Amino acid sequence: MLHMNKDRFSGSSVVYRPASFYQVEKDRGTLLIGMDAKGSIVAASGEEKRIATYGLRTCTAVAIAAELPEGLRKGYVQHYNPLRGQVGACALANTAYSLRADGAFNVRAVVITPGEWMRNASGKMMLQPEDSSLVDLLTQTVQTSLGVEASPYPYFAEGGSARGYGYGTLMVECLADGALNILAETRRI
Repeated sequence: MLHMNKDRFSGSSVVYRPASFYQVEKDRGTLLIGMDAKGSIVAASGEEKRIATYGLRTCTAVAIAAELPEGLRKGYVQHYNPLRGQVGACALANTAYSLRADGAFNVRAVVITPGEWMRNASGKMMLQPEDSSLVDLLTQTVQTSLGVEASPYPYFAEGGSARGYGYGTLMVECLADGALNILAETRRI
């Protein structure tokens, strides 16, 4: 999909550029979560809904996908900047306890966080979370509240800018066929 824009300099010629993640998902009806925010969706059987965040740059995001009684599916996404990590942890704890109270099952959770390249014990370079204490807090919150392991996925945020469609994104999608997926940076997790 291409969008047309007037040239910023001349104001007269037309420039074609690929559609942004934001524009594509907004047009699809995806609930979009901005920075320092959280949100959730609930989809009934046969219903299709999506929730996503984008432009993570140097932020940490969490996604939870769960099934609820009566055939419902729930998706939760949060996106907090590095200075508001504790706020994000509190928001996650509230959501996790609420999911447990609602009888959630088949729960999956993912933490996407900025990473840095480090050598492991065997000398191999590996991408590790920059703020391991925040990642530990978020994963332990999910483990304690929901009894499932939240998988941490560090990403390389060189220069703090997006590198194309889908970069720095996290999405939960509830498809009409009953599938419940978590996708990050255009990969299914």
